[in-house]
Amino acid sequence: MSPMALATLGVSVSKSLNIPPIAGAIVGVLIGGIWMLITEDEQQQPLHPTYRRQYYCNNCDRSFSPNLRN
Repeated sequence: MSPMALATLGVSVSKSLNIPPIAGAIVGVLIGGIWMLITEDEQQQPLHPTYRRQYYCNNCDRSFSPNLRN
C-alpha cells in the first residue's frame, strides 16, 4: 500500500464517482503516507521489552554484568 498505488486507486475511484481525478490522487497520497507512518512506527518498536540482568555494588556505585569474571 504505497502512496503511489493509493493515488492511482484514488484517481480511478474519483473518475467513476465524477469527482476531479486530482482530488482522488491527493486523498490517495495522504492515506498512503499516513499508512506508511503507522506501519513504520509498528516495525521499529520491539514487541517485547528486552531485559539485561546487572548487579549493583552499593560500595562503589557501579553496575556489573553477571558475565563479568575476575
